[in-house]
Amino acid sequence: MAKGDRYIDAGGVRTRYRDLGQGEVPLVMLHGLSGSLEDWGGAADALAQQRRVIVFDLLGCGRTDKPRGASYAPEEMRDHAIAVLDALALDRVDINGWSMGGRIALDLAHVAPERVRRLVLTAPAGIGPDSIVDLRGGPLPVLREATKRPAVAGFRILRNALRQDRGAETLRLVGRRLGMAADRRARMAFAAQLRSFMNAQGFSAGPRK
Repeated sequence: MAKGDRYIDAGGVRTRYRDLGQGEVPLVMLHGLSGSLEDWGGAADALAQQRRVIVFDLLGCGRTDKPRGASYAPEEMRDHAIAVLDALALDRVDINGWSMGGRIALDLAHVAPERVRRLVLTAPAGIGPDSIVDLRGGPLPVLREATKRPAVAGFRILRNALRQDRGAETLRLVGRRLGMAADRRARMAFAAQLRSFMNAQGFSAGPRK
């Protein structure tokens, strides 16, 4: 178990998390599709110098449980995130959601606005034309669109990551994705999340109750 890792029962799901820093209203950071809390790299540690920060592996991701029969629908992923807040007795938080985590954060703020003081969406999935790929045109058009992504902002983020540590963090991220692909239950959870979050037009957008 990595330094700082803890586990809680969140709605019956054994969930890995880290609780960093100190402060009254914590910042909860939600990672993206196929990710884990490590995807935040040094950002969580840096932010924890000024405030309390909580990162955790979303349902079916990282070292959090991957329950048999889970649908991994957006609302189920959101409800698990709310269960984490409940398990940690967090009545009010700030949330930063990245990619799929941004979509989950938006859903959470929609159904439980009293729990969210501030909301930051970092390249949220399904919001804006750069995040949506039309899947109806067959594989070649989809591949052509994929070569254009993740747009200018995404390339800027990648460039900054490469500059910061000569690509070491990017390589670690790729390594984590390969490790996920080697685990059967993680692959199944990822596939279910992908199916649940996408429709014929690409990533489904909009919160659901």
